[in-house]
Amino acid sequence: MPTFLHTADLHLDTTFSAHFTAEQAKIRRNEMLRCVSNLIDLAKNYDILLIAGDVFDSSYVSEETVSFLKRKFAELEHTYVFISAGNHDPYTSNSVYANTDFGDNVHIFGTEPECVELAELKTRVYGCSFSDTYSDIAKRFNKIDKTEGITDIILMHADVVSNMEDGGYNSIDRRYIEGCGADYLALGHIHTRSEIKKCGNTYFAYPGLPEGRGFDECGDMGCYIGEINDGAVKAEFKKLCIRRLFKVDVDISGLSDNIQIFDKVKQEILSYGCENDMYKINVIGKISSEIFNIDILKNDIKDVVYYAEVTDNTQQDYDIDAIAVQNTLCGEFVRMMQDKIKDCDDEERLVAENALMIGLDALLGGEV
Repeated sequence: MPTFLHTADLHLDTTFSAHFTAEQAKIRRNEMLRCVSNLIDLAKNYDILLIAGDVFDSSYVSEETVSFLKRKFAELEHTYVFISAGNHDPYTSNSVYANTDFGDNVHIFGTEPECVELAELKTRVYGCSFSDTYSDIAKRFNKIDKTEGITDIILMHADVVSNMEDGGYNSIDRRYIEGCGADYLALGHIHTRSEIKKCGNTYFAYPGLPEGRGFDECGDMGCYIGEINDGAVKAEFKKLCIRRLFKVDVDISGLSDNIQIFDKVKQEILSYGCENDMYKINVIGKISSEIFNIDILKNDIKDVVYYAEVTDNTQQDYDIDAIAVQNTLCGEFVRMMQDKIKDCDDEERLVAENALMIGLDALLGGEV
């Protein structure tokens, strides 16, 4: 009955150049190392650590990161480590994988399918690394011949698709999973965690990333921990991330001043996370431009949370009925659009109402 920790897509040495200053990026890279340090400390409690690709964000890996991993893997005195390289960090003759001794307990799969037997655990671990950015390694795996009393695990960086069209990133489908013969297919590549699923007799899952990096990687991040007993997989998610990322829409319609707007935004974002987290705040609603000042909000919110991006997608709060009775070009435009809106279905009405607001912005000197 082997126990395991399943992780993937660590993406160490991510540059973080899109959002952060050089100093902020350095801090975030160090936080990712701290997250992985915590992950490896947790792995001390399990028989096997499974890392399903993209340990590194690119082929460039800093000496600090290599030294860190060697030191942490050496602490796993009773844990086997298996790595299948992914599309971001393929196994090549010049790669870190080919030129670094990570320790006797660490096995990095080559570019052809292979099997490692762990006799004392009655377990076989199969794997294969990407040799380039694109790969079809799944097609080179033979179906596992099951042996009674033996647990079979496949470690693979792959993209589960609806059918086996060649997506370039080692596409597999549910038929492939059902026919592979493994008890557990430990996957990497998709950054969003999946539930533990089952096709035929094979369980499979994506653990997601241990630490989110951008606002397409939101919420709790971590790994799966569990055990395999007589072919049945029991696993649970373990949160590990140092910081979480959230995208939050905040409607400020009807608010009367910038203090009230700040209080509303603060309340909304902290209902998702805490002060240590990172937020992409989309301010929406109808409000007068004389009331809302986005620069004031940006300045105030930076003292509340670790990091925040704020975008203004509000609309000017025009008194449509008052403009409609005016004997002006704006008044004529509003009356024409109101007549059009009356004859629209629901989908067309949204487009027409948006066109009305854009037209008023243009006529009254707002931004389009």
